[in-house]
Amino acid sequence: MDANVWKDEQVMNLFFNFDYAAESRNTNVATATLRLYRLPENSTKSNSKSPDCSNNSTEDDRLLRISIYWYTKPATKKRRAKKRLSDSKVITESSKWVELSAKPALRSWQRGRNLGLAVVVEDQEGDLLDAHRYFKGATCTVGASTPRPIPTIIRDAAEQTNKLGSLLGLPGRNSTAALHTDVRLLPTIDGFG
Repeated sequence: MDANVWKDEQVMNLFFNFDYAAESRNTNVATATLRLYRLPENSTKSNSKSPDCSNNSTEDDRLLRISIYWYTKPATKKRRAKKRLSDSKVITESSKWVELSAKPALRSWQRGRNLGLAVVVEDQEGDLLDAHRYFKGATCTVGASTPRPIPTIIRDAAEQTNKLGSLLGLPGRNSTAALHTDVRLLPTIDGFG
């Protein structure tokens, strides 16, 4: 993995370690969904409003374009890293998560090298925003402790158990949540062949 690829501070880079065995290289990827969960609202609100901003839109009306790219070539001293668009969606700023297709990226990774994904966030004017203010990625620094993402099928089942337990209010039941809520903020990819 070339560290220069990961230098752009406004882009959130993600790496999912998919190990494709030789026999699975011919497997058709039917679907692959990247789920990005929004950080709590207080960390994404901008305190500074531009004085020349004539847009009277409310927070709920503001739109963000979320795009994911997969890297096709690492950066060198003479050129920037090359990447290709996998999917892009427009969401409201109040959205809690976004699901994007990672199918083109996974198909490419089956045929070649996995150099990771880039998450790009733009405002309505097309200006690049800091993706780290909107979504949480895994910490890749040495010595940092980041919980491993839990597969969504397990996380969803635990969430259902938490909801059911709180609705039923069963006496003697452990009140501890079945799953720590901060873990759900980590990006996940579900891929099916």
